[in-house]
Amino acid sequence: MVYTTVEDGWVQAQLAEVPGVLTVAPSREEAAEHLLDAMQEYLLALQQPEPPVAVDPTTERESVEVAITLKSA
Repeated sequence: MVYTTVEDGWVQAQLAEVPGVLTVAPSREEAAEHLLDAMQEYLLALQQPEPPVAVDPTTERESVEVAITLKSA
């Protein structure tokens, strides 16, 4: 996790490997807790069926399965 102090002393936490998953909280501990929740929601969203997209018929798609293990510092 990457922690950055932002406005009014709040802490922003984000996963370097998944830049779109981030959160802000009053303390580092709360930011870490919220970030784990955000990552869980992100992973759940990935499991939702994709809406149909107009794609070139020659385009190939493939699904991959990802496993993530969270470690405490």
